[in-house]
Amino acid sequence: MLDYSDILSEIEKRIGTKYKTDPDILNLPGSSLACKIDPFYYLALYPIFIINLAKWCKMKPEIIKDTLIRTGNLLKSNQDEYVLSLSVKWTQEMQPIKINSIFVLADFIDSSLKIYARKREILSVSELKIMEQDKKKVEDFFTEKTSVTDVAYTN
Repeated sequence: MLDYSDILSEIEKRIGTKYKTDPDILNLPGSSLACKIDPFYYLALYPIFIINLAKWCKMKPEIIKDTLIRTGNLLKSNQDEYVLSLSVKWTQEMQPIKINSIFVLADFIDSSLKIYARKREILSVSELKIMEQDKKKVEDFFTEKTSVTDVAYTN
């Protein structure tokens, strides 16, 4: 039987130690695996976020995904969906791009950075924005959960 708390600790450790050597893994739209979109959530690229965590932890991606879902750090909708196809951009001038994304709790990633990367301050909200046209899709995903704040959206 899997010990999800041990696996979760390993994931946290790997995120923090990887960030110490390569801070571009987070919060740099266009090249990072995940970007903070509001104070509560990171938007992560799927499946590459899970694949990289699995590689860093030397575990199967299914174990990483299952652990994050079971511990509540990777969000699921009421219909058990966890991947959303969203249009995003990070500058006003650029055309939106469509990405497969997952929502990861900011507290999970931020605490990983505090503990294992010894980062004193949490990362600020990134420039990555979800297109306003997808707001209803996101709100439907977050039914009965704390939804993404308006700072995450752009026209």
